[in-house]
This record gives sequence, structure tokens and C-alpha cells, in this order.
Amino acid sequence: KIHVSTMMPRILPAALVLLCCFQVATCADAPAADEKDVTVLTPANFADVTKKGNALVEFYAPWCGHCKNLIPVWEDLGKAFAGSSDKVTIAKIDATANDIPKALGVTGFPTLMLFQGDGSPPERYATGDRDYASLAAWVTKKTGVAPAADYKPTSPKAPAGGSAGAKTLGKKIIAFLSTEFEVPLLPTHAISGLWIAAVIIFLLFIAAIALVVAFVAKDPAAAAAPKAAANTAPKAAKKD
Repeated sequence: KIHVSTMMPRILPAALVLLCCFQVATCADAPAADEKDVTVLTPANFADVTKKGNALVEFYAPWCGHCKNLIPVWEDLGKAFAGSSDKVTIAKIDATANDIPKALGVTGFPTLMLFQGDGSPPERYATGDRDYASLAAWVTKKTGVAPAADYKPTSPKAPAGGSAGAKTLGKKIIAFLSTEFEVPLLPTHAISGLWIAAVIIFLLFIAAIALVVAFVAKDPAAAAAPKAAANTAPKAAKKD
């Protein structure tokens, strides 16, 4: 006889162990600092840069794969806005090696924020594609500063297609799935949004199975009814 109460305590830890096995992130080198075009932030200059004017800041983690994919995009942005560096600063900071104000709520990587230097809370970039064209257009929309018209980015373009509504929802989903979240008490480990979604779906599936098992265990007559009906039908036919 299957007991649901004994199944779940075994299944849930197994699911978490499986998640950790696939999501153990190894430490890697931090993105190469391009001090000419991208400002590398530290606690010493963070306040000065974010309070003096517009600053697009990437909060990254060295072990984050999505952060590594963003390196060429950030370099393109730095070069494209280099001629307007007095109006817009393209910057990045290693959020695992530097103290980040808790009020910013940085829990996943990469986290992209635009500081406008006017004392207002920074605006988080969370719904658009993380390619050069999308980010440059967003910065221009928010600050009124355009990148160099003759600059040709070298980073990959974002795929096109989809209706406006579906595309916005799709961007939100993709942004979540492509974000890596820091594991509490394990600063060198991360769990991607993709695996969080996978675990949630897996747990819902297990919960559905548990409900079915619980129903069958509670009312065995319901499960036996189809079988009894099948056995009765031939007899009735034979009697006729």
C-alpha cells in the first residue's frame, strides 16, 4: 500500500538534490575590465558615478553564464556612448566582490539598472532584450542621449518576431529564465530561472500524482468500479 505521507518527504529532497547537482556553478574569471569605455565600479566610486548623472550599471557575478554573454554587448554600449560619457556612463560592478546597497534589491544576475543622478530610485531594465540595439534604445528613451550614429556593434542581435503583447510577455519570461539567482549562504553557487521553473513544474506534477494516489487510497471502490463493471458485462451477455 502506498502512503502519500511517506512519499513526499522522500521526493522533495530528491528534487532539490537533483537541482543542486545541475546548478553547481564553478568559479570563473570575472569579465575583463575595459576601463576605457566601461567604468568599473567599486564601493569607492559607486556613489560618485551613480549620483553625478545618468549611469547604466550592470550588476554581475563572475560565475554567471548570462553575464558572460553580456560582455560584448556592454563593450558595444561603452564604445557607442563614449562620445557622450559626460551625459551617460556605461558601468559594471562585481556584485559578489563588492558590497551592494540592500535597498537596490539585487538578488539575480545580471541585474541592469539606470541611475539618473537626481535622487530618484534607479529604474530596472527587466522586460526588453539584452542586446545592443534594445539597450541603446532604452537608454536613449530614458535620457535623451543617443549613441554614436556611425557606430557598428559587434555583439549578436536579438531575434525578431511576435506580436507586441506576446512579445512583451515573452521578454519577461525570457528575462526570468535567463537570470541566475544567488543561493543563500553559498555565494559561489547560482540557480537559474530556468531550473526554478523546471522544479516548480516537477513539484506540481508530483503533487498531482500524490493527489491521485491519495484519492485511490482513500476510496479504493472508485478504482475497483471499472474493473467490476468489466467483469459483470460478459456475465450479463451470457445470461441473455
